[in-house]
Amino acid sequence: MSCRLGVDLGAESTTVAAEIDGGVRVVELDPPSASVPTAFHLDASGRIHVGRAAVERGVVDTAGMVTGLRAAAASGANLVLRDETVPAERALARFVDVVVALAAERVGREPTEVVVTHPASWPVARCEAFEAELGRITRLPAILLGETEAVAHARDAGIASEPAEVIALGAAV
Repeated sequence: MSCRLGVDLGAESTTVAAEIDGGVRVVELDPPSASVPTAFHLDASGRIHVGRAAVERGVVDTAGMVTGLRAAAASGANLVLRDETVPAERALARFVDVVVALAAERVGREPTEVVVTHPASWPVARCEAFEAELGRITRLPAILLGETEAVAHARDAGIASEPAEVIALGAAV
């Protein structure tokens, strides 16, 4: 039984869709919401929080808070998390890893593959660096897919959905 996750890594929010044995659906990451804020918080114990939990923790503990992950990864920037300097693509891959684990818990199945979207404007070198980090951190076959390609996949599969969900659905098929 296969489970492929499509992750729409948006600048402001992230949505995940699951393709399970031929059927595709959006995963409610933060019920009843299908998406979570694209935010990352590393607490003092080293635990990673994403989405709304990250935003809430970041209000009182700014040292471990990062937003703008996608833009930072596109530029190849380094981020400072607590006292550690981390390449942005590594932080973004860690974010995706936590989101994938959350999605797997919600669908009740471990993914066999993860497809993550990126803006078409990302340079090839950034895509390659991020894809390498994704594979290393998630320990899953990880594929990057341009957002416009994901929309085309959804259209070709006959998927009609909310605009905010189409990219994730297209990545999952």
